Amino acid sequence: MNQQMVHNPRVAIIGLGGMGRMHFECYNAMNPNPLLALYDASEARRRGDWSGIELNLDADNKSNLVDLSAYRVYDSYETLLQDDDIDIVDICTPTPQHAPLAIAALRAGKHVFCEKPMAFTVNEAAQMENAARENNRFLTIGHCLRFDAHYETVKKFVDEQTYGAPLYARLFRIADTPPSWFRDQNK
Repeated sequence: MNQQMVHNPRVAIIGLGGMGRMHFECYNAMNPNPLLALYDASEARRRGDWSGIELNLDADNKSNLVDLSAYRVYDSYETLLQDDDIDIVDICTPTPQHAPLAIAALRAGKHVFCEKPMAFTVNEAAQMENAARENNRFLTIGHCLRFDAHYETVKKFVDEQTYGAPLYARLFRIADTPPSWFRDQNK
């Protein structure tokens, strides 16, 4: 596959719920900020009213009103995907929407960063991979723990056999279950 890296990429977020807000804040902390555009199905969220957003990892009391005037805010994801200035689409919607949105973005010539879990079914995940391959685009799933300093340290210990060859490891992470859509695919 002859994929080319995008330098100084311009990013669009689709989905401004809990993870979308987290991604929004991460992009805004970058210098330079690569975030160019936003879309959410909720008109209120597109206006910057982010009240009622839940995230199982988020304990901060953030402002519910966000100034989005620096960004292109789209009324539909289809229109967002037609924007030639966007290089990468960051999908932060509930899992049942991942595959159709990722496939549409890849077919529109965008690279895709998609939140986990990748898709609702194995078949949908395969369709996403096929769309990436067929359109010569990157598809990355946000498995963030592999980049966590704790896990990187453990990997270094294993690779360097700091404590000898590993015989067994059991690692786990404790977090609350995400809000409603995670438990009910119809939401």
